Amino acid sequence: MKRSLQLFTIFTFAVCAVLTPISAFAAPAHCSQYVVDQVGVLSEADVSRVEQRLSRLKEERDYELHVLIVPDSRGVNLIEFTRRRAQECPGWQSHRSDNGMHPDIALFVRAENNPEGAFHNSYRGGKTTGRAIGRETGWLTAQTVTPAFQEGRPTEGLMAMIDTVDGKVKFYRSSGKWTLIIIVLGVILLLFVICICACSRGGLGGGSGCGAFFGGCSSCSSCSSCSSGGCGD
Repeated sequence: MKRSLQLFTIFTFAVCAVLTPISAFAAPAHCSQYVVDQVGVLSEADVSRVEQRLSRLKEERDYELHVLIVPDSRGVNLIEFTRRRAQECPGWQSHRSDNGMHPDIALFVRAENNPEGAFHNSYRGGKTTGRAIGRETGWLTAQTVTPAFQEGRPTEGLMAMIDTVDGKVKFYRSSGKWTLIIIVLGVILLLFVICICACSRGGLGGGSGCGAFFGGCSSCSSCSSCSSGGCGD
């Protein structure tokens, strides 16, 4: 009986040792949920509406924007507070980004009861979302989010902010694709010009390389630009 009790005690301690780290390091709700309202300024219907909008962003654009509404930033600068909240989410970290954030994940924090003169809104995003909103955070919060929250229209402010971010991300992604296309076409054009110039000077034969691709310079009839080169019949 005594031995059984000892074995049961050892087993209990072993289970606790395994489960405690899991519960202790469990990621906060904002790491998985699109909207976390710790203040209660959003109704259940509002939360559902914003979450559906953010869920569509993930499906259609393949990037995530999370919204966290807190009472205050606990005496810490809100920018630093936001950085710490983002670091609590292991799946959001990336060594490819300068600020350590995954390029397609962002966190927007609203500190509803911060004292006057302190920040009430902060944003931290990775490469894609960071470029999309980083320079316009002040404008967005001053023109959309803050007035909407003050006037009792928090959902409208959040939706306007989300729409703006989505438009910017779409623009940067499309511009990046066009930039890559232009670079590739430029390289192809440059190679084409180099081959033509080399061919016109009789520097390429018809057996290999670019000369073969363009028909070669073994005879002037096969390459009209050879008229100024060293071709002969």
